[in-house]
Amino acid sequence: MNTISATFATTTVLNQPRLGDASTPASRNLLLSSIWLIPLIMLLFLGATLMWSEYDAYTQTLEQEYRFLDAHARIANALISGTIRSVVLLLQKTAEERLNTPPDQLPAFEAGLVGSLKNFPALDQLETTDAAGRVDASTVPRIRGSDVSARQYFSILRDERAQHTGCFVSRPSKAGGGIAIGQDMVIAMSCPIVDDQRHFRGVVATALSPSYFEAILRQIKPKEAGSAVGVFNRSGDILYRLSNPEKHLGPSLVNDTAFQQYLRSDQRSTRLIAASALDDAAKISVFRRIGDTGLSIGVSSRLDDVLTPWRRKLVFRGLMFALTAVVTLFLTAIAQRRQREAWEGMVLAEQLMNESALERHRLRNVLDNLHSFVALLDLDGSLLEVNRTPLKMAGIRREDVLGVHFAETHWWSHRPELRTQLQGAMEDARQGRVCRYDVAMLIADGRLMSIDFSIGPIFDDDGQVVQLVASGVDISERKAAEERIHYLAQHDILTGLPNRALFSDRLSQAMAQFKRQQTGFVVLFVDLDRFKNINDSLGHHVGDLLLQEVARRLLDSVRETDTVCRQGGDEFMLLLQDIDSPEHAARVAGKTLIALGQPYLVNEHELGLSASIGIACYPRDGEDAEALVKHADAAMYHAKESGRGQYQFFSEQLSAAAHARLLLENDLRQALARSEFILNYQPKLDVASGRITGCEALIRWQHPNLGLVSPASFIPVAEETGLIVAIGEWVLEEACREAVRLQTAGFPGLLMCVNVSALQLRQDDFVERVSGILARAGLTPSLLELEVTESMIMHDVAHATRILQQLNDAGVRLAIDDFGTGYSSLAYLKRFPIHVLKIDQSFVRDIMTDPDDAAIVRAIIALAHSLRLGVIAEGVETREQFDFLKAHHCDAVQGYLIAKPLTIDQLLALA
Repeated sequence: MNTISATFATTTVLNQPRLGDASTPASRNLLLSSIWLIPLIMLLFLGATLMWSEYDAYTQTLEQEYRFLDAHARIANALISGTIRSVVLLLQKTAEERLNTPPDQLPAFEAGLVGSLKNFPALDQLETTDAAGRVDASTVPRIRGSDVSARQYFSILRDERAQHTGCFVSRPSKAGGGIAIGQDMVIAMSCPIVDDQRHFRGVVATALSPSYFEAILRQIKPKEAGSAVGVFNRSGDILYRLSNPEKHLGPSLVNDTAFQQYLRSDQRSTRLIAASALDDAAKISVFRRIGDTGLSIGVSSRLDDVLTPWRRKLVFRGLMFALTAVVTLFLTAIAQRRQREAWEGMVLAEQLMNESALERHRLRNVLDNLHSFVALLDLDGSLLEVNRTPLKMAGIRREDVLGVHFAETHWWSHRPELRTQLQGAMEDARQGRVCRYDVAMLIADGRLMSIDFSIGPIFDDDGQVVQLVASGVDISERKAAEERIHYLAQHDILTGLPNRALFSDRLSQAMAQFKRQQTGFVVLFVDLDRFKNINDSLGHHVGDLLLQEVARRLLDSVRETDTVCRQGGDEFMLLLQDIDSPEHAARVAGKTLIALGQPYLVNEHELGLSASIGIACYPRDGEDAEALVKHADAAMYHAKESGRGQYQFFSEQLSAAAHARLLLENDLRQALARSEFILNYQPKLDVASGRITGCEALIRWQHPNLGLVSPASFIPVAEETGLIVAIGEWVLEEACREAVRLQTAGFPGLLMCVNVSALQLRQDDFVERVSGILARAGLTPSLLELEVTESMIMHDVAHATRILQQLNDAGVRLAIDDFGTGYSSLAYLKRFPIHVLKIDQSFVRDIMTDPDDAAIVRAIIALAHSLRLGVIAEGVETREQFDFLKAHHCDAVQGYLIAKPLTIDQLLALA
């Protein structure tokens, strides 16, 4: 038995072929330490990437807020500067007149002050003083002779004397901070009276109510809580701050170091992040000077409010990083511990081989505590010894298996063919070879455990095989990970449904089965109708939950033998096997539509959804997988075009339609070179004068075989293929050339209107192209009007604003076509250099019968006029529509009532 134990101890060293060289403590420690290297490097890289990303997000957040505040500051500047400059000019003019007025002419001068004040309703009074501060002329007679020498504005202007000849605006106060009388809070604006020798001769002053600034600032005040907008004088006094007029009317920022540095500098504007001197809250602010008036406009937001979204994301990502780090380090620690245990078992086994029986007994205990499977066999395959781990796992005793043939033991009883495999492996081991493979071992309660199993020889000193040793290491976790990877490679993560790869494999199997058994099958292509609207409005989380519920309903609608696949996005495919007729497929499709059409309750949202289904039958609609899926897809699109919420079978007509579209696309690519396009022109009538003042260029395609092709048929194809850019440029060139011809033939000043596509507008050199076309045609830019839609502008607001502004600067007129059918913000509409709004014909068509359409048309006309824009109505076909539009002051109309689209010769005949 000692020999057996010693031999058994020796085999533990031979059972670790994958553990690497661990012959010395130094090498083992080095290998164990290296296990941490990759996880630590990964975490350091991930942490650095996260820090860089969050810092970039922080700076982007501040920059976005700065741009937002600066935009409001610029608007306020534009609104205030004009009036303030006019008041300054009034004060300077009055100072000059007072300097040239002798004492005996003061009554007449005073009467002139009253007349001057009538043109400035925002001013309360106007007065002048002598050099001593005595009021010698005023629009309020009872304050004549009052002493204002102690007032702020007088002392400042007197002390500055010749060094400052500009105006000064005082802080708000009772009696205006220097205006002689009055009980309301007012702001004094004053200028010095200086003679040619720059001697101080007095002051001219007026009173401005803070409500003037309130009326302006309320137009541009940011709506976010904690935001504020205010006006400051050159001393840092607050003239008006909108966040709380009662509290912030008159306080000073003279102790605000950063703000004072800005006031003393030549900067036109500045950005600040600092604690507010008013409420000690950290603010992000933009200050901008109001021309050369000495005033500044300031707009601010609470820094905490601005950074709150960024901080939330930072906390979330920080927690995710911390969780990732903890999990990674935990798994690394487990891996290191298991590696150490394996090496320690090897070392101990090696050390105990040559020791005494006591040491062999200790080795027995060590082996019994190993997590590995270790067994000693004789040459016949009978089990001589086994450690405790596999016995404990299987719930059996050692004496029940000792002496039993290894292939007949409990661990392999679940698979008879496994016994044959073990017999072959033992035969190879008897020949001196090591066999190794992954196998499932039966353990307690009928469960299986995957192990990395090996069986090999034990040699004596003469090199003869005397015994066999079998070992196994638990690889269940690795197997589970591999199975998970294999599952993810063939299934959609969100819904758990088979993906396209697995569906393609199932489809191939179904076709192979058809060849053997002639069992038919069909493919259903399912697309959710308007899912994108739900996903965009309620968020991707709600959209994901909705897709999971759709997947569940699809599975409930078919048999277990059928396959439901998520194609991607909101598209699914169903493989229905053993379908004997199209009627059977139609019943399943109808059942599926009903299931998908039931209301959904997702995150307390009750949602409605429908689907469109295309059906392709094998082999009638395609003899390979690609054709079958393609035809089911085509049938689905036909279902969508037929009204959605229904199913359609594939037919040769659908294939013919797709082929016809391809031919149309090919012909379209040659149409421009073959000069097959022509332009018609629909006149526009000025409602007030009854004259034709413009016309819209409309493209037509004279196809050599199909005849006149409607734009509705070829324009979508041109936009999808990008040909619309070249076609649009041809239309613009031809329309400008014909516009010059119309000018000389009896239509002077006729405005030529041309529609512009989204792809044209996105060209960086579009303005240069338009300018070149105008120059070549010799057409005045103001006689060209380009029409764009709301959706084109809102696709990329920044780019569209830049292009439209450049076109406006070049003198080209701009119009928004089909206004009201797209989406745009009125705030953006104010910013765009638009000249005309065009009311879409869908609103005009029913204005005499539909009160809603009539109200929309009236609202668009009122909106356009309030923005000082022209407005034109499209699709006017009856006299009643014209009278309605005229009664509501629509500027111009076009439509069949005026004229149908005309050729250039027909239009010239009207001259």
